[in-house]
Amino acid sequence: MTMSLREYEQLKARVDKLQREADKAEGVHAEQMRRLRQDFNCKTLEDAVAKQNDLEKKLQVEEKKLQKMTDKFEKDWGSVLEEL
Repeated sequence: MTMSLREYEQLKARVDKLQREADKAEGVHAEQMRRLRQDFNCKTLEDAVAKQNDLEKKLQVEEKKLQKMTDKFEKDWGSVLEEL
């Protein structure tokens, strides 16, 4: 089966477009990995996932502390604040 010049040019244009998209995606990936290394000291995506899990656990602990402190504040000062 032979390919016409038009079919070849269309195929080449599609290949070129896909190559540009792949190059762009590779650049975005490289930038994101650079930011992970710089901002969070993560060398791999697995490191980043582990760091995220750790930070989410710490956030949950801090949210519980905040809720306890808010409850205590409302208990201690709620009636005073309602009078204002």
